[in-house]
Amino acid sequence: MYAYDLHELRFAQIGVVTGWWPALGVASLAVPRNKLWTIIAAHYYPDAAETRTIEWLKVSGNVGFPLRLPATIALGPAARYPLTTEGNQLILLPGEYFLVTRDAATAGSSMIVYYQYVESDLPTMKYHDPQKLLSQDRRKRGFARGSILGSTAAAMGGHAGEGGEGGDPGGGEGGGIPV
Repeated sequence: MYAYDLHELRFAQIGVVTGWWPALGVASLAVPRNKLWTIIAAHYYPDAAETRTIEWLKVSGNVGFPLRLPATIALGPAARYPLTTEGNQLILLPGEYFLVTRDAATAGSSMIVYYQYVESDLPTMKYHDPQKLLSQDRRKRGFARGSILGSTAAAMGGHAGEGGEGGDPGGGEGGGIPV
């Protein structure tokens, strides 16, 4: 499941943030109000070869949540440290941003982060699919009392609405019989 619709991939954007020496951290912009950002890919590198302890954080409010374990790694323009691997993605909510930190700065080395993201609108209301509503409506009405489907649904543990008798009265999304 994605936070964006597949057609929104046509509008994938590239962002870049830099921190000049002697920066120990560099942060992305905060996600705008009523928007979601899905970070598809991101990587960090310094512009001079250095071995440092690097950490990726997701910042929400005043709290930083580690995204990757801190790693002491040799990096440079040709060796980059990724945020997302194996097709993973990061969802940032309104006001959140990501931060890359290092333990020390090498003289003259700036921090550079490139990231690819999809910006989606945060819906103000829930969309109801008409076809799904029809299916749910059929489940609420239940099957005819004496029908084979009604008896089978009740025997398989369907809820009370599906067989007219027995079953779990606790709701849910259907019993064992697809509609």
